[in-house]
Amino acid sequence: MSSKRRIILAATLIVAGLSGCTAGPWATLQQSKASNLNALDLADLPLDKLPDEILVVPATRSRAPQQITFQNSAVLHVSPSETFPAFLAFLSNAKRSIYLETFSFGNDAMGDKIVPILLEKAKEGLEVKLNMDYMGSRFLAGHKDIVAKLRAGGVDVRVYRPRTVRKENRVLGLNITHRKVYLVDGETALIGGVNLHHPFELTTQDVLIQWKGPVVAQLYNEYATDWHLGGGGTLRQTASVSPQGGVSAQVLVTSPGEGRFEARDAINAAVDGAKSEILVEQQYFWDDLLIGKLHAAIKRGVKLRVMVPSFEGNSIFKNIHTEELKKLVDEGAEARIYRGNPSDAHLHVKYISVDDRWATVGSVNGDTRGMTDNQELDTATTDPQLIGQLRQRLFERDWANFSLPFVYQPARGVMRPFRSLLEALDYYL
Repeated sequence: MSSKRRIILAATLIVAGLSGCTAGPWATLQQSKASNLNALDLADLPLDKLPDEILVVPATRSRAPQQITFQNSAVLHVSPSETFPAFLAFLSNAKRSIYLETFSFGNDAMGDKIVPILLEKAKEGLEVKLNMDYMGSRFLAGHKDIVAKLRAGGVDVRVYRPRTVRKENRVLGLNITHRKVYLVDGETALIGGVNLHHPFELTTQDVLIQWKGPVVAQLYNEYATDWHLGGGGTLRQTASVSPQGGVSAQVLVTSPGEGRFEARDAINAAVDGAKSEILVEQQYFWDDLLIGKLHAAIKRGVKLRVMVPSFEGNSIFKNIHTEELKKLVDEGAEARIYRGNPSDAHLHVKYISVDDRWATVGSVNGDTRGMTDNQELDTATTDPQLIGQLRQRLFERDWANFSLPFVYQPARGVMRPFRSLLEALDYYL
């Protein structure tokens, strides 16, 4: 295997292991036959080579971006004290179908609350489907057991296997699903960054937005795309498009097999058009294109405030964040490090807001993998009330109460060249 391929594979495994505990595209995918998927999806992949299945990035996108809709309702849930009860109620109230897509699903304290509801709903005759990512779940203890238990109880479980992403005969990286798309009855959706494993129900800081209205039909279509990629068949439930309010919403995805990079394009366009202020609260924050556009915004006089997690010790992520934040702060940005409440809480949010006129939140990290390689999904809005809630209840609260000013700590000894190496390789992380 070439050095580049080893880097791609190793980086993906590192991120999955550390953060997990973090015509549709099938027209161009060399996919396993459906009859083989149940036998293959739980088999451990070899870690010394790239996956055999290929996802080809087309020269032009195969599907147009989702259009903004304006007749939706939105309810914001912030922090585990709100997100987890809302999620359990969301499942419990389902009458016809439950469709879940997540990066990781745990056989743990959080799973112990979710699994009985799914099994009971399947027993009642609801269509219950779960699409979980292989890379996000293989590092969680007992993941094979929980899949077997759910399947035995009538839940249709698919494990989304990683694919090698290729464009013009070049290997770009690995495609996984990092989306968090939760749908019930074709009428209601929960979208955000919350994975379905411990400690997201207790201490991990993240958000979910409950959507109703025409945007749910768009989210249903995106779910169907990844359900097919996971080896699933036709979905029985149809989605509602009836008006539910006056909140604007636009679905932004990363889907390389369709040539769709709408999240990247929308975020970069918003930053390019910023006039006064940009707010960033991100778990991972080092995409070179995005960082470059933020530097340009600062030079135009735009105020930039950035908050990232407190990765302890000399972790990969802490070292990359340290160098990126220093450069931004040197040019005038404000930066803080999330410490959490309680102190062991981890920041998992993916939020960007521009000029109090546009905001996006969901699964898309501010790293290159999230922008180009993974299956990702955000919902963006121009609604002043929802933008204000995200700012006050999420960003300003965390900024004022649960973070500390960023203080640059130069790398010492062997860490100095290591940081430089990480900056050179951050595309693959």
